[in-house]
Amino acid sequence: MIPLELAIWQHLVLVYSGFFISAGIGIIGGVLTVRWHILKTLLLSGSSLLQSIPAFTIVALVVPFLGIGFVPAVVVVIVTTLLPVLRNTSIGLSTISPVYIDASEGMGFTFFQTMRYTRFPLAIRPIFAGLRLSSIVANSVAIVTVFIGSGGLGAVVLEGLVRYHTTSILIGIIPAMIIALGADILLSKAEERLAPKI
Repeated sequence: MIPLELAIWQHLVLVYSGFFISAGIGIIGGVLTVRWHILKTLLLSGSSLLQSIPAFTIVALVVPFLGIGFVPAVVVVIVTTLLPVLRNTSIGLSTISPVYIDASEGMGFTFFQTMRYTRFPLAIRPIFAGLRLSSIVANSVAIVTVFIGSGGLGAVVLEGLVRYHTTSILIGIIPAMIIALGADILLSKAEERLAPKI
């Protein structure tokens, strides 16, 4: 049986490698959908299509192209967590009241200045809602990627399933739940700190 400490570290690295890459792609993609509206349909439709595929199926589809191991597992986490960040960022940035946008443009702000000083501060809450959902999804999907050799807490859970050993299953699941809860609390605190007080 894999040592629990090692399983937790492997799980953390897998979850947050995928989550941070997904968050970066999703936020940049959200900005692009505001800049070029044609991308909104393409990116959101594409990510919605990927999201409609069950996580286990994505795990199976990745193997012929990337094989098994850590990198394919990270790709699975990225694919399954992209939509909430992309959609919430796009919606949050594009539904700001025109009054604020007109005021920014009236002050001579460029597109990126308006994005930085007006759109992003006012879109913090929807963006963080997407990030919080993605972090929970990443934590769950990381368990499933054990079937392509990712290790981590998924390996502990799988060993418990194979042996019909409930205690082993719980030993794998409980740390994953604590990690998910901790990440959600941290993101919630960051949201409260960054959100404008209006």
